[in-house]
Amino acid sequence: MIRWALAEGFTHFFRADSDTYVVLSRLLACGFEQHALMGHPTFGGGCGWVLDRRCMELLAAEPVASFIDEVWAAGCLRRNGILNHCDTRFSDDDVAKDNDLISTHCGFLSGYTPARMYALDERFTR
Repeated sequence: MIRWALAEGFTHFFRADSDTYVVLSRLLACGFEQHALMGHPTFGGGCGWVLDRRCMELLAAEPVASFIDEVWAAGCLRRNGILNHCDTRFSDDDVAKDNDLISTHCGFLSGYTPARMYALDERFTR
């Protein structure tokens, strides 16, 4: 994915698990462009993280050393002096109209079901 994004000329890359609900307008307005790496304080992969082009280039050249992508990515970036800009708006808690969360990793706290994703969408859009 990262190599494709580089080849297509992207300046940033957002990675989240397939069981993550993301409010794109909040993601686009969160200030990610000011940081090399931005994500949840634990750098948990589920709720998402954003890389700048330099991070993408480092990871594209890095042999994959773990099937857990956030472990592999965090290790590579840390060895290259890049630390995560921690942002709790990438979360395992529920996105809602009355909070400022960017994403919810639906499968972490309570276990993923399609109904949970639909319920989050209902709660946010209505």
